[in-house]
Amino acid sequence: MRRGSATRTTLILGTVLGTALLTSCVPAPRMPLATMRRAVPAFTTVRTALAHAGLHPGRWPATRWWRVFHDPKLTQLIHQGLAASGTIKAALAHVRAARAAYRLAASANGLSLAANASVQRERASATGLVPPPFAGHIFNYGTLGLNAHYDLAFWDRQHAAVKAALGNIAARQAQAALLRLIMSTEIAERYWNLALAQSRVRTAQARARVRAHIVGLLQSRYRAGLASAIQVNNGQAALAAARMGLHATQTGLLRARFALAALVGRGPGFAYRLSAPTPSHLPALDFPRRISIDLLARRPDIEVRYWQVKIASAGRAEARARYYPDVSLSGALAYQSITLGTLIDPANIAAAVGPAINLPLFGNGARRAGLSRSRARFDMAVDHYNASIINAVNQVAYALLALAGARQEWQQAKAQTRHAKRAFVLVKTRLRAGIVGDLSARRARLSLLAAQTAEDQSRVRVLKALVAVIKSLGGGYHALNHGRA
Repeated sequence: MRRGSATRTTLILGTVLGTALLTSCVPAPRMPLATMRRAVPAFTTVRTALAHAGLHPGRWPATRWWRVFHDPKLTQLIHQGLAASGTIKAALAHVRAARAAYRLAASANGLSLAANASVQRERASATGLVPPPFAGHIFNYGTLGLNAHYDLAFWDRQHAAVKAALGNIAARQAQAALLRLIMSTEIAERYWNLALAQSRVRTAQARARVRAHIVGLLQSRYRAGLASAIQVNNGQAALAAARMGLHATQTGLLRARFALAALVGRGPGFAYRLSAPTPSHLPALDFPRRISIDLLARRPDIEVRYWQVKIASAGRAEARARYYPDVSLSGALAYQSITLGTLIDPANIAAAVGPAINLPLFGNGARRAGLSRSRARFDMAVDHYNASIINAVNQVAYALLALAGARQEWQQAKAQTRHAKRAFVLVKTRLRAGIVGDLSARRARLSLLAAQTAEDQSRVRVLKALVAVIKSLGGGYHALNHGRA
C-alpha cells in the first residue's frame, strides 16, 4: 500500500507540474491589429448603388430562374447542359472529397479505442531477465486487451482543423453552384443568340427577295427607257450585297447552333436540329422588397470568398495553437500470460493509465513561420472578400443599368417598326390607287425589314440583359445556402 500511495503521489505531482508549464513554455506572438479587421462592406454603398440601379419590390429569382421565360426548349437545354458538364461533375467530386476530409478531421477528436490480440512463441534467455523455471525454455506468450487514447485539446487545435474542413465543404458547394450559374446563363445567352441568328436569316432571305424584285423592275424600266444603266447596276450591286449578307447570316446561324450544341454536350447532328423561337412578350423580373447586405450574400462567388475567410481564420487559430503543449490521456487493459491455457484469468489482468504532455521548447522558428503564413493567407482571403463585394455591387448596378437601356431601345425599336409598318401599308394603298409605282412599295418593304431586324436585335438584347441581371443577383443561390457557421 505504501508503494501504491507513493506512485499516485508522483503521478499527481507530475500532472500538476505539466499543467503549470502549459502557458509558460513558448509564448505565441500577439496578433497584429491589421489582421484583426472585419471584412464587413458598407451597407450604405450597397443600398445606394442598388437604389440608383432601379430596383422594384418583389421576390427573389428562383433557383431554376430559367422557368420565368416559359420556354420548355430552353429548360430542356439547360438541364441537358448541367447534366453533361464535366466541370460541374468535377466540382461535385470536390464536394465529396471535402466531406471525406471533414470526416477525417473530425475523427481525430475525442476518444480512440483499439482492441489488440497477439500470440508469440518465444524462447527465453537462460541468463536474461526471465526467471526460472522459464529461463532457457520455450513458451507461448499471449496478450488480449484494449488500448484507449484521448486528446484533451485544451487549445482547440483539432477543433480549428474541423472548422476549416467544414468551411471547405461549404466553399466547394458554393463553387459548384457558381459553375451551375455560369453554365445555365451561358446556355441561355447562346439560346438567344440562336434566336437572333434565325431572325437574321429570315430577314436576309426576305431582303434578298425584295432586292431581286427591285432589280427586275429596274431592268424593265431600263428597257422602257425609264431608268438609267446606273440605276440598274446599283440595284444589282445591292442584290449581290443582300445575297452576301444572306450567306453571312446562314453561316452565323450554323455557328450559333454548333456553339449551343457544344455547350450542352451534343454533336453536329443535334446542332442542325436546334431552333430557338424569340418570344414576343418578355417576363418581368422580381426584386427583393428590402435592400440589405443579404442581397449580395446570395451570390455564390461571394459565398466562396466568405468561406475562404472562415477557412483562413481557422488555419490561423490552428497555427497559433501549435505554440501550446499537447495533453493527452492513455490507458490500457489486457490479459497477459505466458501460458495460453490460463490467458483469460483475473490474475493475468494488466492495466495502465496516465497523462502525456508534449511540451514545445525549441523549433520556434518553424512555428513562427507557420503563423506568419496563416496570417498572410487570412489577409489575402479578407482582401479578396472585400474586393468581391465591391465587384458584386458594380456588377449588379451595371446589369440593371444595361437592362434599363435595353428596354428603352426595345421600346424605340417597336415604335420604329410600328411606323414603318404604317408607312408600308400607306404605300401599298397608294400603289393600288396608281399614285406610286411598285418600286416605291419594294423600298418601303426594305425599310420595314430593317425596322423589324432592329426590333429583334433589341428584344434579344433585353433577354440577355435579363439573364445578366439574374446572374449578377446570384441566380437564386440562396435556396441552396444551408447557413453559415
